[in-house]
Amino acid sequence: MKLKRLFSVLCVVVMIWSVPVFACGSNSGPRYTEKQVDIRNAKITFISRTEEHKVGYRCYPVLDIHIKENQAGVLQDGDVIYFETSKVGKKYVASSTLDIEAKGLTVEEVSNETENHFAIRISRGNKRELAQIDIRFEGELSGDKYTERDAPTFSLFLNVDKTKEKNLFAGEENILLNKEFLVLISETLEREKQIAEKKQNFKKLFPNMTFSIGTNQMIWKEEQRQLKYPVYINQNNIAMLSMEDFLEIIKSLNQMEKIGQIIIKPYDDQNGYSIINEMYLYKINFDDFSIVHNGIIRRDIIIEKENDVYFISVRGVAEILGVENGVVWDDSRKTISIGANF
Repeated sequence: MKLKRLFSVLCVVVMIWSVPVFACGSNSGPRYTEKQVDIRNAKITFISRTEEHKVGYRCYPVLDIHIKENQAGVLQDGDVIYFETSKVGKKYVASSTLDIEAKGLTVEEVSNETENHFAIRISRGNKRELAQIDIRFEGELSGDKYTERDAPTFSLFLNVDKTKEKNLFAGEENILLNKEFLVLISETLEREKQIAEKKQNFKKLFPNMTFSIGTNQMIWKEEQRQLKYPVYINQNNIAMLSMEDFLEIIKSLNQMEKIGQIIIKPYDDQNGYSIINEMYLYKINFDDFSIVHNGIIRRDIIIEKENDVYFISVRGVAEILGVENGVVWDDSRKTISIGANF
């Protein structure tokens, strides 16, 4: 146990020095849940902290429970308070030895509780002083294997089993103290969630664009703009936009506030570009007319050369910009539009 506690202390030091790399807790700071429970014509207040912990992290999550009585003497000599954490399938969080500090009474851990249960026993002579109990322990993730795709949340309850010895809350209805006592976080799922939120925000701000086929006319929102080269329909009936005009569109998007930066990076050793943002990486190679998306060759995004100018399909442009479902063809007007609100 001493070795485990030393390792946990070292982990805390590592966490402090690596906050930019490992943000285990919530960005908004610690979250506490307060629950008042009626007992003996008085109240006991339970305050517990929500702990966020990343799946696979080597340290143990540290869990806190604070107990206060609002009337001196509510907690009595011999009382036992039984806690349990929820089970998710065969997964549960067990407690190591409890670190307990108490005021107005004496508290010891009940050692015969197992798995997702733990308990404390009260010893009290002086009933005139308001009692307060602070519990801190390391939570051990037990049961089935925990993976990046399986990041459960564990709740904290008071156990009300009548058969448990001296159970202070025996016979009461189910008492939930904290619905999110321990929240396991998957870095993979968190990253996917962040990307989805950024995509949604991008779509809300994205300006509708309309191109007139055979001309270099473009409407950006409601503003008329000139393209360097006309948009045309190739022999496979695909609308094509020049790469130069596409790169200018990206530059215009980068000038918009809150829409996120798209980086355009020319290759050093070959003819092409990398188009990068927080959500994707596209590599466009003009030498073999190929485009690679996050390591996968994309034959459906067309690159071609016409009169020494490189062009890319308009639908490919829409996909790279994250609005692939917002392409509309107007046959009567001979226009093709890209937008997030169609």
